[in-house]
Amino acid sequence: MGDEAFEVLGLLYIAAYPSQHFSARYFGQYLAQFLAEDPTYSKQSYLTEMADFEWALGNTLDAANANTITLDNLKSIPPEQWANLKIHFHPSLHVCSFEWDIPLLWKAIENKEAPRLPKKQKEAITWIFWRKELQSQFRSLTKPQAIMLALCQKNH
Repeated sequence: MGDEAFEVLGLLYIAAYPSQHFSARYFGQYLAQFLAEDPTYSKQSYLTEMADFEWALGNTLDAANANTITLDNLKSIPPEQWANLKIHFHPSLHVCSFEWDIPLLWKAIENKEAPRLPKKQKEAITWIFWRKELQSQFRSLTKPQAIMLALCQKNH
C-alpha cells in the first residue's frame, strides 16, 4: 500500500471509527469491516483479509491463558474413557479463511523479501492461529483438517 496511501486510509478510518477504548490495542478492531464497506477499498478484498490476518495474530496474544494437553497426557487416558472426552480448545485458537495468499505475503514482508502484490488463490484456504509460549503461530489446514476442526468446534 505504501506509507502515503496508508496514512490516507488511517485518517479515513479514524473519521469513521474514532477510538472508543482507552487502549490503543483495540483501535483497529473495525478496520476489516471499514475496508470491506468503504467504496475506496472494498474492491481490494485482500486489504480486508490483511486486516483480518493482523487482528487474528493480535488476538492470540490477548487470549486468556489455559493449560494445553500433551501427547503424553493423551496416552495416559484409558481407552474406555475416550468415548466420554470433551474437547475444549485453547482460548487463543482462531480460524480464518483467506482467498488471497495473505499469510504467505505477511511472511515475505517479515522476511524483508522484495515487495510483491498479493495473489488470489484458486480457492479459499483455512488457516488457524494460536499462541505458544507468548508467540503467535499460524498454519494452513487441508480441507479435511478444516472440516474436522469445524465439526469439533461445533460439537464441543
